[in-house]
Formats: sequence, structure tokens, C-alpha cells
Amino acid sequence: MRPCAEKTTEMAVISLLVVLAAISSAPAWAIDYSASGFLSLSAGKINHDDVEFLDLNSTLSFDNDTIIGGQLSVQFSDRFSVTGQVIARGFALDRSNNYQPTLDWLYLTYDMSPELRLRIGRLATPYYSVSEYFEIGAAYPWVRPPLDVYEPAMSPIKNFNGLDLVFRSNWKDWFFLSQFFAGLEKNETDIYDINIHHITGVSFNATKNYFSIRLATLIASVSLDIFDARSTLSLLRGLNSPSESQTQAVSKVIEILESNRIKHQYSSIGINWDNETWFVFSEYNRLSSGEGFTPDGEGIYVTLGYRLKKWTYYFTRGDIKSLLGQELKDFAVGELIPSDEAVVSIIGGQALSIASNNRRYQRTYALGLRYDISNSMALKFEAQAVTPERQSVGLITLKDEAVYQAPKIKVYSLVLDWVF
Repeated sequence: MRPCAEKTTEMAVISLLVVLAAISSAPAWAIDYSASGFLSLSAGKINHDDVEFLDLNSTLSFDNDTIIGGQLSVQFSDRFSVTGQVIARGFALDRSNNYQPTLDWLYLTYDMSPELRLRIGRLATPYYSVSEYFEIGAAYPWVRPPLDVYEPAMSPIKNFNGLDLVFRSNWKDWFFLSQFFAGLEKNETDIYDINIHHITGVSFNATKNYFSIRLATLIASVSLDIFDARSTLSLLRGLNSPSESQTQAVSKVIEILESNRIKHQYSSIGINWDNETWFVFSEYNRLSSGEGFTPDGEGIYVTLGYRLKKWTYYFTRGDIKSLLGQELKDFAVGELIPSDEAVVSIIGGQALSIASNNRRYQRTYALGLRYDISNSMALKFEAQAVTPERQSVGLITLKDEAVYQAPKIKVYSLVLDWVF
């Protein structure tokens, strides 16, 4: 999910100050510029009247996958450069305005050697195989990267303020890329406000001929303000508990719902094979915390594709499991129900319903077709069958809040991608 613009500039400003200091101390540097842009124009709909999927409903929408962005790079010397990227999205799952330009990247690069690179500023969080070009639709076959892995609640910080260190190396026919990163971030989503007090991680990529494998893991200290839990917290804080056991139980539930500085670990693996005719792309991710009222789950997809001249055909199968508030549910069912019906009556009607309503299981099948109009422009069509499972809503949004299980839906999307 996209961070709000006013919360994204702290480290970016630091980068600019460093650059300005460098320029003023070396006026003889020759400065080179390069600029590029990208655009996706979309149309899409679903086959059901009572639900939404992302920004799609039964009426044709032109916003869901529409994006326009630009990137500017300024090279000050063989070693120093600055890169910035601004994006306007037709739809975002946070509380920002659609089509409002926001600063996604702004970082200083220092090439310490041909093998070692340092960047500082606003960077892409390296969750995925396509993290560095997530917004550039022309760079991958799908209409959008599969939500089974790229679901925002499973990776809510798309960018962060901090630094990374990248090391490139070769061994025989293998090429290796190792990335170490650290930073912080804040974000607003449609479910909660999130504060990443610190994030550290590493990603490793190995490539040989047609084959590549990518491993990544990161650890973060996270605080959440869950909108659905605010009324429950107010109720629990004002409760006069008649016994010590109830006081302890209520305090424990408040601690879970407040979710202050919870440790999160995110891990992913991507395995790809591509001989320029046939290709297999796959990723698996796992978000685990086990504490607080925080997301926990996993996702996987596999895409099989075939290229024939300007045409690309592909099939994707994906699954996702996402849980919110599992510790609360385990505590209430495992400890409260046997001992304290008074507290359970409050939690059962309030907080437990939040946990139950945010169980998300889903299976997706997709058929897609891409036609390369030119080297810089592609037209894509994708049809998806989305099936929520285990009596959950999956990633579907229900218009009737009294309903807790979503129907199967079909999703149809058409996108024109252009890089210029």
C-alpha cells in the first residue's frame, strides 16, 4: 500500500541535502540527466453486483490499474547519482486521493566499486521479485502482479526511508546479487495505520542461464492502530472488572488489540525459469508474528507462459491465507472461555468478531494474453476466477457488512502498458 505523501520525505530530504553539499564542494563535475516515463491505461469489471474486488465492481471501471509515472536520474560523477520517481495511481488501497502524485523514490547512489553500491533515501522495500519495477506493467506478463503474493496487507510497506547496500559477484556461470537494507516507515491503509519503528533485512538473487532464484527475509518492529478495534478498546478500558482474573484478562486483550512494537518477520522465495519461449514464474511468501492484533499468513502463485512472436499466453494459479488477530482468538478460545464468561461476552461480541471477519482464504485461477504492439507498448487481457474459501471473504469486499462469506466471482481486465 502506498504511503501518504506527507510521510515520505524525511530521508529523501536528507539525500538531497547530501547531494547539494556534494555539488557545492565539486562545481567542476559534469552533470548528466536521463528521464523516462511509464503509463498504464485500464478497464475492468466483475460479474457480481453485491461485492467489489479492488476497485472493480459490476460497472466498467477505468481506474483500478491505471498508473502514470516518471523517473529522473541525475549523474554527478562516475560514482554519485540521484534518482527520483513520482507516480499517480487511479486506485490505491490506502486513504490517499486517487491520481494524486506521490513521491515513491528519491535516493542518492554511491558506487563504491564496480561490485558494491550504497543507496540512501526513499527506496523500494525488496519483498518481491518485481519490487524495483512493480508499477511498470510493461515489464511483466500479468495485468497486475498476482495478489496471492502481492496482497498489500501481507506487505503493507511498499517503500521505506533508509539505506541499502548491494553487492554483485560472479562465480563460474552464476551471477549473484546480495542486498542488505535498513530503515523505517509509516503508512495508512484501509484497515489500520501502521508504524514501522525499524526494518532490517537481506535479499539474495542467483542467476544462471535461464534459471534464477531469489530469497528474502526481513524483520520489523511494528505498531498498529486498527480502526475496527477502537470501539472495543474504549469499551474494555471503561469496564469495571469485579475480579482480579477479569482485570488480568481485560488487560491482556487490551495489550493484544493495541499491538505496540510487535516483531514481524517476512520471508519470500521466488524461482523462475525463462528460455524466452516458455517461462515459469513462481513466488511464495510468509508473514509471521504470532503476537498482537497483526497480520499473519502466506501466499503462493505459479505462472506458466508461452511466447509466440508478439503474443504471450499465460496461466496462473494462486492461493492466499491471511489472518488478522489470531493471538486474540487463540487467547479468548483457549483461556477465557473455560474461566470467565463475563469477559468472553464482551470480547465475543466485539474483538472476536473482528478476528473472524478478517480471516481471508482465497484460490485464484487466471488466463491471460499479452500482445506486444512495439518494444515499448503492450496490450493485455486477463480473466480471473476468484474463489473465497473456508467461509471467508477472501480478498473481496462485501457491500453488506452483515454478510461474512463472499461468493465466487469472475474478474475481467484490459490494460495498455507503455514505457516512454
